[in-house]
Amino acid sequence: MRERDANILRHEEFWLTVMKFFIDNTMIEPTKIAEIIDYIYHVKFEPRQTRVDGITINHPPEHPNFSMKGRNPQTLIDQSDEWHYYKERIAQANRRLAVGPNYSRANYVVANFTWKGYLIKNKTYTKGKAQDGTPIQYKIIQLLSSHDLRDEGNYMHHCVGSYATMCSAGKCAIFSVRYYEHNREKDTTATIEVREERIVQVRGKYNRKPDDKTLSAIREWANDEYLTVTTTAL
Repeated sequence: MRERDANILRHEEFWLTVMKFFIDNTMIEPTKIAEIIDYIYHVKFEPRQTRVDGITINHPPEHPNFSMKGRNPQTLIDQSDEWHYYKERIAQANRRLAVGPNYSRANYVVANFTWKGYLIKNKTYTKGKAQDGTPIQYKIIQLLSSHDLRDEGNYMHHCVGSYATMCSAGKCAIFSVRYYEHNREKDTTATIEVREERIVQVRGKYNRKPDDKTLSAIREWANDEYLTVTTTAL
């Protein structure tokens, strides 16, 4: 039996909390899940090793008390990305047989990048009126940079920021629904994931279902743009 499989059996209760975390945070991009699991396994279970006079010495894992309680999804993704980046840098250096002396984890920077996106129009829909009679509007706009996705995820408290690679590769598109009164943006009410010509996910804050007016605007937009709303989108 592989060591990791044996670890899951020995620590089943903990790994069930990891599974529940991914179930509760459905907007984590699927390809990120395996990377995050690798990171969690490393910090909680893998011993750190040093070599002294040619002898390998094992030390306790980096965070043996690591738990999923209160874990922020975007922070966890950032930590996983940083660890994978650092690990790859070391691997590259070892392949060159020269580890760079000036590298520091503190130097890790997430670069912003952009993409053209899907040929689907941004649109505005009026859904009712404010108390003074001015129209309430919902604007649906496509997010076209990794920083935009990160800001969306931070504001909405979900993990849409992890979709940057998929968006840049054209495998999906992310749209944000913005709520306006008096021509001023008041709130973001939903995030939409589109794959090809299908709406596959719609999430409000904290992965909740959006309000009825937001859903009405999304359905009207889907009809205008010839998009199918899948049965699992909500």
